[in-house]
Amino acid sequence: MTPAQRSSAAPLALVYTALLLYASLYPFSGWRGPPGLAPATLLWLPWPPWRDPFDVWSNVLGYMPLGALLYLVQVRAGRPAWRAALLALVAGSALSYATEVVQQFVPGRVPSRVDWALNSGGVSAGVA
Repeated sequence: MTPAQRSSAAPLALVYTALLLYASLYPFSGWRGPPGLAPATLLWLPWPPWRDPFDVWSNVLGYMPLGALLYLVQVRAGRPAWRAALLALVAGSALSYATEVVQQFVPGRVPSRVDWALNSGGVSAGVA
């Protein structure tokens, strides 16, 4: 691609990632280590104490644009569609997992493996 043909997908994906991180990790003060958890335990996300429809849909819908943008970045970089889809799915799911792990340090946030799965589902829907 020549510079005149560059896609806006990559900058948009970065901006959208920053927006997701902001929404997922706010507030940016008062962070603390979860009491009584060994560092290795932090990687095993807990099961959520509750579920409401807003949480489900906000997780899925919030990650759909990211999946679409990550896919477009890869396709416009010349990768085959199947590889672009795989890379977008892995990158989006990894971002979601890392965010859920870090949320354990943010007071008032409830990280869970269900959120990770729903976010990953949103990335999948966006790729599709």
